[in-house]
Amino acid sequence: MGKKSDTTVFLLDRIKAPDLLGRNAKKAGETPKVAFGTCNADGNTLNLTLLSDELGGLSKKTRAFLTLAKLPMKVCILDAQGNLIEQDGEDADAEGDTAETQAPDPLQAKWEQLKSTVEPKILQFLKTSTGDVSKIRAAWTYAVRIGDEETDYAGAIKVAKRVIQSMTAADQQPEEAPAPIDLNEKKWQIGSAKFEPVLKKAIEAGRIDGGKANVAWVKAVAEADARNFEMALKIIKALSGQIQAGSTAEPETRQTDAPADKEKYEQERARIAPILATALKRDAAQFAKPKKIYAQAVTRAEAGEYPIALKALAMIEQELVSAGATPAGLDPGPIGRETAKRVRDIWDAACTQANGQIESLRKELAGFPDPNCQILADNGLTGFSDNLYTRLNAAFLGLDAANEDKLPNAKAEAQSIFDEMGQFLNTNEAIQIMDGNDLNVSMTLAETLGGAVEQMKQALSTS
Repeated sequence: MGKKSDTTVFLLDRIKAPDLLGRNAKKAGETPKVAFGTCNADGNTLNLTLLSDELGGLSKKTRAFLTLAKLPMKVCILDAQGNLIEQDGEDADAEGDTAETQAPDPLQAKWEQLKSTVEPKILQFLKTSTGDVSKIRAAWTYAVRIGDEETDYAGAIKVAKRVIQSMTAADQQPEEAPAPIDLNEKKWQIGSAKFEPVLKKAIEAGRIDGGKANVAWVKAVAEADARNFEMALKIIKALSGQIQAGSTAEPETRQTDAPADKEKYEQERARIAPILATALKRDAAQFAKPKKIYAQAVTRAEAGEYPIALKALAMIEQELVSAGATPAGLDPGPIGRETAKRVRDIWDAACTQANGQIESLRKELAGFPDPNCQILADNGLTGFSDNLYTRLNAAFLGLDAANEDKLPNAKAEAQSIFDEMGQFLNTNEAIQIMDGNDLNVSMTLAETLGGAVEQMKQALSTS
């Protein structure tokens, strides 16, 4: 169902299943409101039998759509048992008495009565209030639109009651002098949004102690929540310096955030350790440096610092190859690393853009008590994706570690999770709600992330 009659999508097919047509209409339409079922025409009357949930105002919206298409008909909405739910329009042989015989919509009457009662109070409140009334103004505008234009009377009544509650709460709060502008707050809002993904990548790359950095970041967020923005910015500055230096000032035990790193380390260690042992038997003095690096790698792994341990094992491999130790059994190593980097770079770029959009939407959604809104506000997209993001990262790691024998299986696994991610982005209702939000926040999650998935598939097929 469109926001207006001329944007409504109406699909008919003699063969395709109703629910399939419903999904196609929902995908093509501008709102998530959709109904599907069967239909038949009886003279000048179009009977629509619902196989989906009821949708308020469907008969009126459908009749308006047909009228625009120069097909004026009476529209009757029936349930699956053939019982009349609602109707709109006149019979072909009626003589203008439809208005007298058709029962009025009780929700419409309730909405119109509620609107006439509270609208003057709301407009007066918006005019005289000295506080921030932007959310109340937006909510009331939304209620009037869906009630008067979209005939969603139940939704309009619900939003109107929420507006009244917000007005009552605002009236009960004592007036406060406007808070002075805090420049550090603006710096935090801009700087934290840009710094968080940088910090995450630095932890993954082993350039900073993950455990210590995470504790510091949590503290920075807490300071900002307490409006101590100056301290929060100092913590960001300190973390930035540590990232540039490549390590923290005081090494401490670090626990990896990715269990896949531990598995990859164990695989690499099991591959390189016997080759190093054979090389040491052949010439202990020549391979003393790789032996020392190996001991450091083991120590790092025991401390949970698997990314650094993996780098150390890679250094050992280079030392062995340069020293001519390949006859001892060193294989060519992972050849999927370049492919992994290509697809990961595509995904990271899309996520950076999507995360910026989600952050803008979170601030608006946080004020709504609806559970789905709270999930989106607290967790963003990952709140609805189960373990899909974790499996996607595991696929990246699998490609990165794959040698010539394992690369086909790693690519097949990556292709499977790419397909699953694409399906999730195309069908998930949370994404559709965010992309079609009524809060004037521009969202293109399905297009941005879905486009990245298609690019990753292409990169995978050509590698």
